[in-house]
Amino acid sequence: MSLLPKNNLEIVDPFGEIINFTDTTGGYATNNTDGYGSPNLTYAQVGGINLLIGNYVNIVPSALGAGAALVPYTQYIKTSGTAKTYDSKSIAVGNYIVPHTTGLVVAAGDTFETTGYYNPLITPSRWLPTAMGNPLYLSTQDLGYTTLGVIPDSILTLQYEVYGIVNTSSGFTAAIGTKYLVTGTGNVTYSGSTYRQGEVFTASAATAVALVAGTGTFGVAPYNSGAVSNFQTIYNLETSLVSLQTSNILSPKTQSREYNYQVATIFTNIYTMQNAANIGLVSLGQAYDNIVSLQQEVDNLTNNIY
Repeated sequence: MSLLPKNNLEIVDPFGEIINFTDTTGGYATNNTDGYGSPNLTYAQVGGINLLIGNYVNIVPSALGAGAALVPYTQYIKTSGTAKTYDSKSIAVGNYIVPHTTGLVVAAGDTFETTGYYNPLITPSRWLPTAMGNPLYLSTQDLGYTTLGVIPDSILTLQYEVYGIVNTSSGFTAAIGTKYLVTGTGNVTYSGSTYRQGEVFTASAATAVALVAGTGTFGVAPYNSGAVSNFQTIYNLETSLVSLQTSNILSPKTQSREYNYQVATIFTNIYTMQNAANIGLVSLGQAYDNIVSLQQEVDNLTNNIY
């Protein structure tokens, strides 16, 4: 038995600018052996969480050559070049990096690719899962968009990682193969590289993890469990549908029954596709194409084509 976290994304903001992320795992029970609580990790033992958010419309990798900017909180993979230091970390081919600072550029002789994932900084003081199910509020910028505003309609792939009991003793020896999250406010060093709060690293040697003096408190938590899920963000589509229904109430169509049937069918198709995408019955491309197709149907109804 082990913890297997579950989660949900839902836009509840009436203006479509904030999305709620909720841990829906629940407590350990005979009918929920994947939940929080003994013998699994308890809520109180959760040291931190990490989110990787992939947006279908920009998840196709793009290559970056020498001089290209590495955007903060965007995940990259190094594809060529010798091992070099980026933000006090030795990065070789095949290594991932998520910059937590501005001003980083690709060095001469190196190339990187985006992975399509955005990794917003979620510190323990900002949010941890609780039995009460308190949501984490994510803005458009938390999802990787450059500006605030209405969340665009798309398909999001969410990698949710839960980390365990925080080690607060600077100088502990990392376990080979274990992935760690820096939870304290101070920077830590491991195997010649430096990591900030919210950054992760995987131990490749039994080497000490130590606090960089004067940078804050020491805290490092080991990976416990995680889950991957897909969600639709369809605020604009749903708003268009509500507008259609309101319009028909205020000024009934000549073929009102057929019109309402078409609207109901669109609603059914939306949630059928959400479920199918989340449990892997259709590809993300099919799910996104469905959103585009349904928006076209809404546009047709708006123009009295039905």
